[in-house]
Amino acid sequence: MNLFAIDSEKQTFESAAVWSTGSDHGCSSIGLHPDGLLLGIGRENGSIGLWDLSSQKMATTFETNGAAISAISFSEKGVHIATANTEGTVSVWDLRKQKSIATITADADATVGCLSFCPIGKYLAYGTGKGDVIVTVVKDWDKKIVMSDGKSRITGLVWGKDAKSVIVTNDSSRVVKLWEAKA
Repeated sequence: MNLFAIDSEKQTFESAAVWSTGSDHGCSSIGLHPDGLLLGIGRENGSIGLWDLSSQKMATTFETNGAAISAISFSEKGVHIATANTEGTVSVWDLRKQKSIATITADADATVGCLSFCPIGKYLAYGTGKGDVIVTVVKDWDKKIVMSDGKSRITGLVWGKDAKSVIVTNDSSRVVKLWEAKA
């Protein structure tokens, strides 16, 4: 893994650190904790490592069902980490207790390629290979809102500042779509 330092005056990047993640399995996704001190590393074997950037050591590891991790997101205060995998499972952990608190399964054969907690901490959204954006209510993980165009795989999503909108993109229609909450 490489960490690059940015020199804004020279507009250059310089390698600041290179380290091994301590696993024989390749990295399939990464996410940065809101405090900037922990890096979540999703692996091809389904495990998730939390890397302490200041000590450059693995802080802890979480194990999943074995499918490659396709996306990682930390909650706005860094209390939870959510991961998605290539078999359509979203897992949520409480970092304080270091235990799983929710497992959400997408529809059959719907891979999950992206996910994100909203900036106010109320929702977690994820995009599927079937073209659905599913929004779950944090702490009531079974409550879901489904937004769908059913056309093609969702490849990215971001929340609007106030969590009243979600912007998504998909792979084949070449469209960026804005979904807004009704007032």
